[in-house]
Amino acid sequence: MQKTTNAMVAVGAAIVLMLGGGGSLAYWQKSVDTGALTFETGYMSFDNKETLWSLNGAPIDSEHLETLHLVPGDTLEYRKQMFVEALGNDLYLAAEVDFGDLSAVHFENAEHDKTEAIAEVIHPTYTLTGDHRVVVTGTSEPNVFGIDLEDTIGDLFLTITFEWPFGEGGEVDETADARVSLSSTSITVRQVPAPVPEEN
Repeated sequence: MQKTTNAMVAVGAAIVLMLGGGGSLAYWQKSVDTGALTFETGYMSFDNKETLWSLNGAPIDSEHLETLHLVPGDTLEYRKQMFVEALGNDLYLAAEVDFGDLSAVHFENAEHDKTEAIAEVIHPTYTLTGDHRVVVTGTSEPNVFGIDLEDTIGDLFLTITFEWPFGEGGEVDETADARVSLSSTSITVRQVPAPVPEEN
């Protein structure tokens, strides 16, 4: 019985020596290089261009606006040209218009508010359109438009119309001698995750 035990211990010691005495175990290993990985990002830019004014369809110089006096029957039009450029795969754009507020005061007495009287007869409206390279679509969201560039560049046009028809509004003494202004209107072109749904 004693001899058998000694033999088993000796065999075990030999195994330990074989595992630990001849160095560590090695594994095969190999690496490959993928090469440089590069890609380019797209871009988007949006800038002002020229501004045009017209009165009853005839162009007018912006320098003469200070001397311009509207009367019932007139239509004043402001047209702003803007340049949009964008490049990118799966790049979708939307334009959001923040339309200005109309206000009016007496020409010589700024404390005499004429906003209510003027607002009854002059209703400023706007349209947003594009040239032949840009498709502008209305959406179900107020004042938000879809912008689709058929190429990478194009022009947008914001047209604001002040129409003062005959036979509407308050008394003459409330609409006369007024200084009318429309607060700044801003347009924001932004990226959206998917094309904005068109208005049904």
